Amino acid sequence: MSHDHDHHDHDHGQDPKPGPKPGLGDIDLPLRPKRTEAAPRGPAKPKIIEDAGTQALADALKSSFGFVKAIFALLILGLIFSCFRQVHPHEVAVVLRFGKAVGTGQAQIRQPGMVFVLPYPIDELVRIPMSGTHTVKSTAGWYGLSAEEQLRGQDPPAEASILRPGADGYTITGDGNIMHVRATVNYSVVDPAQYTFHFATVTNLLQNIVNNAILHASARFSSADALYENKVAFQEAVRTRVEQKTNVENNFGIKISLVTVETKVPAAAQQAFNGVQTAVENRKRAVTEAQSAATEMLNRARGEYQLILNRGLTRSNQIVQAVAAESRAFLDQLPHYQRDPRLFEDRLLAQTMERVLTNVQDKFLLPTRPDGLPRELRLQLNKEPEAPKKKYYQ
Repeated sequence: MSHDHDHHDHDHGQDPKPGPKPGLGDIDLPLRPKRTEAAPRGPAKPKIIEDAGTQALADALKSSFGFVKAIFALLILGLIFSCFRQVHPHEVAVVLRFGKAVGTGQAQIRQPGMVFVLPYPIDELVRIPMSGTHTVKSTAGWYGLSAEEQLRGQDPPAEASILRPGADGYTITGDGNIMHVRATVNYSVVDPAQYTFHFATVTNLLQNIVNNAILHASARFSSADALYENKVAFQEAVRTRVEQKTNVENNFGIKISLVTVETKVPAAAQQAFNGVQTAVENRKRAVTEAQSAATEMLNRARGEYQLILNRGLTRSNQIVQAVAAESRAFLDQLPHYQRDPRLFEDRLLAQTMERVLTNVQDKFLLPTRPDGLPRELRLQLNKEPEAPKKKYYQ
């Protein structure tokens, strides 16, 4: 009975499929249930939590990537803006790309304004000042002065009469004397590319050229000419030499505007040179005064000569005119004389007597002469002045 009960329960617990059963006599064996797909393990709640964490991580990564993108955008904008450089007024610039100037000819020169330049080391902006003038000084032939003495414009004292080798500079003149020379050259840049890229340091080259010009000019002038008598020609010789070396033989891309040259005798010889200069000035003054006096005398003699000559010419013209008038008058009277000479003589005598008697004050008419000759008419032409009458006072 119990077996049947169990079997009954088993039959109720299983739901056998219809059809023939494999038999082992009359015993019904329980069938193994068919393996079905396993149900998901674990509760559903942990799966929901895992999806939320992934989503939060994804959101965080997304926001981080957005921030990184903004940073990169700002960096790119900053990089782009940093490529624009300002070329200030009174200057020009040249862009070097990997050390080579960008552009050719005048296109290399960037004028004042904004310039696009790639970041270093791709591009490099070289600025070239164009305003004002540049100055180069040469003291190779001058005293050795300290910085304070140079600022004060002070020369060494006269007691330092001996040249200090290695400290004091000097030049030798054409007549074998020694003098000190210094020069200052002012120039402006006219070709920035030539000035910047074709020479390492133009100022050093120009200073050496000025030193060369000083020595070159000193060797061709005497000390008197360079120091006193012909200083302008000496300065012009220095300037010509500098311009020849900078603009003719070499193109520095500059224009020389002013060359100032100063010459000075050594301190030991200053007193002697002053004496010589005084004597030279006295000689010049004496020569000038003598020339002035000679010029004045010559001008006076020329004036007198011209006056005498003019008077002679005037007198000769008067004589010629008078003779010509008398000749015309004689020729006019000649026909009357030829017609009646006696009448002509009487008329001419009457005219002459009328003129004479009119102009003479004292006339004396003598009576008949004893010898029976005609009366005489005497005229007092050069009457002596009468003596003043004496006055007698009681």
